[in-house]
Amino acid sequence: MNRLFIVLITCLGLSGCATLSKSDCQARDWYGIGLQDGQNGQPLSRLSSHQEACSEHGIRLDGTTYRRGREEGLRTYCEPLHGAWLGRNGHTYYDVCHGPTAGEFRRNYRLGREYWEVEQEISRIEERVYDLRQRLESKELADHARDEIRDEIEDLRDNRRSLQRRLDLMDIVDLLKGVNY
Repeated sequence: MNRLFIVLITCLGLSGCATLSKSDCQARDWYGIGLQDGQNGQPLSRLSSHQEACSEHGIRLDGTTYRRGREEGLRTYCEPLHGAWLGRNGHTYYDVCHGPTAGEFRRNYRLGREYWEVEQEISRIEERVYDLRQRLESKELADHARDEIRDEIEDLRDNRRSLQRRLDLMDIVDLLKGVNY
């Protein structure tokens, strides 16, 4: 077991920091790499990671060209509706959007993220109800324990119904706004 752990840590250590492969560095498409990072909402700190990866191969990254590509990519990434999509799908936002649409992007991201978090809570409730129902099947369970489990299941179901109503209202608001994910 310890040997497997050491091999795993070693592999992660060797590959964890390299953001670009040797062939990526040799291609020297700094604008394209920046564009892709911008479209993916990567923070500017990603540039340092790329520089470190390429320096291992003796290649110097052109930071100015990378930044131009990244800024272009951020124009696509920072579209307000994209913020809603990112949040609703549980993606992390690194506060990379600035300019005239940044406020609307962040607001949409927060609303989408709230929706995603409610969905996650519903999933946790459903898992808990499943687990409790499995426990109810036990023959060794005392009557008072069965009653407690049934009460907990009912409370969880009430909570789930409340959360589902909240999601339904969020869907209605999105429909009225014309937001499609």
